[in-house]
Amino acid sequence: KKYFLDSKYLENNLSFYKKIIEENSDLEFDSDDEFLSYFHIFKNPHYTFIKNGLVLNINGVRIDLDQLNYEISLSDEEIDKLEIEEIRLKKLITIENLTTFNYFNNKNYIVLYLAGFPNTSKIKLLKKINEKNNLECFHFGNIDKGGFDIFLSLALKSEINFHPYLMNEKVLTKYHDYCLKLTSNDVLRLEKAKNDTKYEIFKPTIEYMLVNNVKLEQEAIDLEDFN
Repeated sequence: KKYFLDSKYLENNLSFYKKIIEENSDLEFDSDDEFLSYFHIFKNPHYTFIKNGLVLNINGVRIDLDQLNYEISLSDEEIDKLEIEEIRLKKLITIENLTTFNYFNNKNYIVLYLAGFPNTSKIKLLKKINEKNNLECFHFGNIDKGGFDIFLSLALKSEINFHPYLMNEKVLTKYHDYCLKLTSNDVLRLEKAKNDTKYEIFKPTIEYMLVNNVKLEQEAIDLEDFN
């Protein structure tokens, strides 16, 4: 409203600006919401879903996630106010997509739904959880350029040593029948990333993807295969 004198201008022209950013950078976004959140622009207050292994205190109210036995949603304001009373687990995992978050039932992990690129509140929550506990932290996302960018953004913004979870060429081989073919844009972005030291952790996977013309959405992975 301040810059365009029209509260609907950005919403109505979002694809235009998204295209400019994607064509002139290494970034790629799966949705308009993901594009906006990367630049800290939010349509409505966001909620963070989290489950397992934590006891929280919000305004004097004690919330034991293990007693609830299901995920809770925390608003940005609640994340600002909450205190971590107890951490019962040694591992934490962030998950890119909601479907996978819902069926990820490994009770050895604190599980947080990332919903694409991490916003300020999710980073704040991760730092609160990890501040004094030095947890072993993982990220589970799509095996594509966007998934790699989300991982790197998460590690950079949180300043936490994250490890990729099931985001490698072995998984691509196992689920070859469920892989998607690379688009011409995928190939251009992956070729560029292959020679960028920032993506060194994913280099063998990127090379496999280019040679075999594949990428994989994490929803295709049956987690029971890895238990």
